[in-house]
Amino acid sequence: MVKEFEDHAAYKIGLTGGTLEDLEVTKRAPEGTEIIRFGDNAATLAAFTSGQVDVLVTGNTVAAKLSADAPEMSLESKLIIKESPAFIGVKKGDFDLLQWVNVFILHKKLGGELNEISETWLGQPLPALPTF
Repeated sequence: MVKEFEDHAAYKIGLTGGTLEDLEVTKRAPEGTEIIRFGDNAATLAAFTSGQVDVLVTGNTVAAKLSADAPEMSLESKLIIKESPAFIGVKKGDFDLLQWVNVFILHKKLGGELNEISETWLGQPLPALPTF
């Protein structure tokens, strides 16, 4: 069972090459861990669902989609590798749009809708929002 990075050494790990997950697992997995890289998420998921790898390392949105598409697999999240917040980009100097986005997020956060959106689309509660 995978509870921490040291546990990865006992399994064949499948992930998509060049992703945040690849960088973190490569950096933190114990020496000797068998990491199998695939060219895209579809190939990584196919390898996992067909049993070519023991553990799937992927982003939460990919895992949530697989869990929804194949509930019989009874997937469980075992280890969060890294909190990876999403960002909204606004063209430099567009202060009005920036303020609108900030108010929108605050409104959805205070009303609980932002957490509902996270649960619906990411399959997990909203983590704490960063404060700057």
